[in-house]
Amino acid sequence: HDAEDVVAGPDEELLARGGSCVFGETPLRVLLRGRATIQSDTWRICEIGPGDTFGEAGALGLCQTEAADVRAAAVGLLHIAKLSGPSLKAALEAFPAEGNRLMPLFEAVISQKEACLKVREAWLRDIVMPALTSSWLFGCCSRAMLLDLVCHVTESAYDSGEVITMVGDATASAILLLSGSASVEAQSGAEVGRLRPQAIFGEVSLLGLFALRTATVRARSFCRVLEIKAESLEAALEEANAGSAREALA
Repeated sequence: HDAEDVVAGPDEELLARGGSCVFGETPLRVLLRGRATIQSDTWRICEIGPGDTFGEAGALGLCQTEAADVRAAAVGLLHIAKLSGPSLKAALEAFPAEGNRLMPLFEAVISQKEACLKVREAWLRDIVMPALTSSWLFGCCSRAMLLDLVCHVTESAYDSGEVITMVGDATASAILLLSGSASVEAQSGAEVGRLRPQAIFGEVSLLGLFALRTATVRARSFCRVLEIKAESLEAALEEANAGSAREALA
């Protein structure tokens, strides 16, 4: 009953890395509407959305300082439920049996979440950013714009013979081949080309020129690929105010 209804504006700071955490004082926050990003000192690590919680480690007394920044997305409003620190502590103390059962689960989930964030940050630093900066399409973009873009990028893997993209499928993304080799097939099934690491395909869809895949791309060996969605690129361009990058990509 002590939950506070909070509305946050675009790019508003929701949680500050290094902020003090005290069990019984620090609130737990639940994102009800909108999107926010979890950030380290360098990276926008990932995006969170409705139903996700943040600040739970501090609220439950499992850390003394906040480990990351959380900031509202650059577009739109956020709706947050802020659960009172004193009320959370009182509830756990009033129901000790339930608290004793729940705390190990909370600890395990928070530990797994922190480990995943560290792995993702390393992946962004060591795999995604070098791949984008060395590509012909994104190499001209500012570092600020790419830092906004990388938190939306996803990776997929395909075994030899699997279809990566199918001609005629609806699309609004580009694919960057990280490793392996792939063949480009016409609608007839005939091979018309081959792709090697750092190749980008589907960029015409990324730029809004076609709504359908124009060719089938099939893995010739085990392949790892990055997918960059058009909406993610647009959001990154807006957040970084990267007018020059938009001109370079056009």
